[in-house]
Amino acid sequence: MKTASQAKNLYSQALAQIAKDAPIAKMPPGSDFGVTETTWRQALAGAEPDLTAKIRHAQLAGDGSWRLHVAEISDKVACHVHGVGLEVYEIISGCGTLYSGPTTMSGSEAKLMNRHSLPVVAGDLFIVPEGYAHQLVSTGSEPLIIIFACPDSHLGEDRVVMVDIWKDRAKILVDADALPGAARDILFRAAQRVRLKTTFIANKLLRMPDSEFISFKLAEQGFDEADAIIVELVEAGDIVVTADIPLAAAVVAKGALAIDPRGHLYSEENIKERLFVRDFMDTLRKSGATTGGPPPYDKKACQAFASQLDRLLAKI
Repeated sequence: MKTASQAKNLYSQALAQIAKDAPIAKMPPGSDFGVTETTWRQALAGAEPDLTAKIRHAQLAGDGSWRLHVAEISDKVACHVHGVGLEVYEIISGCGTLYSGPTTMSGSEAKLMNRHSLPVVAGDLFIVPEGYAHQLVSTGSEPLIIIFACPDSHLGEDRVVMVDIWKDRAKILVDADALPGAARDILFRAAQRVRLKTTFIANKLLRMPDSEFISFKLAEQGFDEADAIIVELVEAGDIVVTADIPLAAAVVAKGALAIDPRGHLYSEENIKERLFVRDFMDTLRKSGATTGGPPPYDKKACQAFASQLDRLLAKI
């Protein structure tokens, strides 16, 4: 087995070749810790659970500044980031995916700037630079066995746990043709605040702020063209903003959440009733009855929308 200091020097040199903010890269074949199977299996037999990282691991060699560990990952490691010092991971057994990305850190909080994914199998070795969020996820039928090296601080005070980054976050899709301007501004601010991808779809061009989280998609002219785009793009867990009840019914059926600009939430429990009322009112209007239009979009409606949106975003 190579000494911990030898391994650290080797990988520190290799780290200099990795461009700033680039995806984490695998190291060349033959770059390994040289730990025998007998050694890591004996150590793993006495591994202790790490409830924060959600793994089992045991020490192999080294000291507080740079120590080797063997770990078993049955499912996934909790996503986390370290402020100081690199980590090195060697895949011993199993297969999985490493999700990672640069962060901005402020005290005990970290925000992911962008995300990369890297498939890993037995024999792979890679470096995680400081300030990089990382999360290993097992994708095989057997647990991932890894050897990792890091300072002891990475298992203590210098470990900021983050929300999972292994799966795509939900997104917001906005039926924007008849969206009140005040509601649009609320969505602009929310997208920036929670760093959530938000796409506005309309039959006419709309001015959007310059933001990596906000985009616009122009639908073709025609009835329900924008609705068709939203139904195509929506996935379970997404949030759709629309005043169109049939569209709300379609996205709820796909497992999404739907909210209108007045803060009314559409769900599996109430969507059939909402459709019935909508169809009934439409029948009355076609028969010549005067049903009146919707009330003005006032401050109360705006506040109700902002509050309901905040509640939905808190669940993502």
